[in-house]
Amino acid sequence: SPNQTYTLYEELGVVGKDFAKQAWKGVVAVDVLIKIRQETRPYVRDPGSCDRLYQQYLDRISREVERGEDLRDVLASAYRDFRDLPRSTERQKPVVGLVGEIYVRSNPFANENVVRNLEELGVEVWLPTIGEWIHYVNHTSKKQALEEHAFGQWLKLALETRYQHKVEHHLLQACDSGLRSLPEPGTKSLLQWASRFIDPRFEGEAILSVGKSLDYADKRVQGLVNVIPFTCMPGGVVDALLKRITQENPLPSLTLIFDGQSETNTQNRLEAFVHQVSQQGSGDGDSRQGE
Repeated sequence: SPNQTYTLYEELGVVGKDFAKQAWKGVVAVDVLIKIRQETRPYVRDPGSCDRLYQQYLDRISREVERGEDLRDVLASAYRDFRDLPRSTERQKPVVGLVGEIYVRSNPFANENVVRNLEELGVEVWLPTIGEWIHYVNHTSKKQALEEHAFGQWLKLALETRYQHKVEHHLLQACDSGLRSLPEPGTKSLLQWASRFIDPRFEGEAILSVGKSLDYADKRVQGLVNVIPFTCMPGGVVDALLKRITQENPLPSLTLIFDGQSETNTQNRLEAFVHQVSQQGSGDGDSRQGE
């Protein structure tokens, strides 16, 4: 369990000399694979075929990472195969942007399959990347290194960050600019946008969720969902700020709290929220909160 400070990559080095570099390739590749899946599954005739193809390529990425191979060709192949799946409709569905606590938003069991449930109600769901958090850790770690005059550590982090951006750019080219959820904003942009609502010195996922919500609004999504664990303070902060964000950017928003117990009213809230999203997409909706 490495500390998320400027010693992060040194601690990861205990696992192996190239572990951090190979892990980063895997993180970016899976982030891209998830984006491809999310922009495909709502439109295919058989969503199960989309899930099977996703699992096939997830396994392939894992094997290639283990061998230290370049993953660009794998992602290019995945992009083509997902694109060729038989479609049920080409009509653009409303898009909902998901934010929130990083584990809960990324783990289907933890969030009661909220992404799939939203898709079954007729919307497309976009997810933030795991790489977003790594970039943010790099940013705060470099800031800490400068404050503590650890200039050698700052230089190592700067080089690591440069390498990560290079890998990310290389792998994203596999999709040939075909993903509507790209480009992803950089950490500085997210913090700058969010700083009107929350001070960057309040570190953690809250400011990322606020910044990402504003990015989604700029990309013209039709709704925002904030998923958080029970008693999560950063998530509660985001919930409060979403009300201000959606006043400036009229969008339905919904915060869902998960505590490991299946909630009987979650489906009803999702249905009401998607109804508002559909109205938003048709131009006759309002900005009332979906709670």
